[in-house]
Order: sequence, then C-alpha cells, then structure tokens
Amino acid sequence: MKNAPHLAGGAVIVATAALSLWSFELLWKRSALEDLPGQPGGWAGAAAIVLCSAAVHELLHAVGFRLFAGVPWRSISLRPSWKKMGFVARAEGPSSRAATALPALVMGALPIAIGCAIGQGLVLLWGLFFLLECFADLGELMGRR
Repeated sequence: MKNAPHLAGGAVIVATAALSLWSFELLWKRSALEDLPGQPGGWAGAAAIVLCSAAVHELLHAVGFRLFAGVPWRSISLRPSWKKMGFVARAEGPSSRAATALPALVMGALPIAIGCAIGQGLVLLWGLFFLLECFADLGELMGRR
C-alpha cells in the first residue's frame, strides 16, 4: 500500500499527542490547553512562530545532512518549493535517517518532553505543532527499509 508509511506517521503523531496531553494532565492536574491564552503576541505571535519554525525545520535538515551524512556545505541548498509552500533543504549526495528525523526530535520531541517536565503547556503544545510539521518526514522514515 503506497500510503501506508504516511498513515503510520499520522498514527505516531496522534498517539504522541494523546499520550503527551494525558501525561501533562496527570502530572500537573490541569490541561496544557489552559496555557494557550499566554501565547506571547497572541495570534500574531503564533503566526510569526509558525513562519520561523518552517525555516528552522529546513535548516535542521541541512545541519543533519552535514553532520550525519557528511555532505559538504557547498552540496546543500535551500530551494523554493510550491508544493511545500516554502523552502526545502536538498543535499547532493547521501541522506540519512538522522538528518530526516532531526527536526522531529529537536522541534517536536524535545519541547514536548520539556513542556511536560516543567509544567509549561504552551511549550508542549508548540512541540506537538512542530511534530505535526514533520508529518512527511515521519512518513518518509517509516517508508525506508
């Protein structure tokens, strides 16, 4: 089945969200969603974070290509993509699972864990949003053999 990896990636995101929100509520006796009104800058601040996070996501892929696959900087580029409505990092040469997973770990798993550990629901929620941004990466990881 062609879409199986993406379905599995979606299942991972949904399960992570449910487990994270449940764990937060269990630890802190309140919902992480209660922290939403504390978003710095309100909706404009959230929009700015979303725009910046897409760039950081692709830069993390580029760093991953360099660190984990040994691709020289001159062989890594950020190119515009209409399909992704932004820029994508591309490497001329080998890729690696670590380079593909780096944004999900740094921008998703790490903030989720920190938010849950210190009782900052907004940090956890942003981690979940950033993990959702990694949907295609997770599908690609699950489709590799």
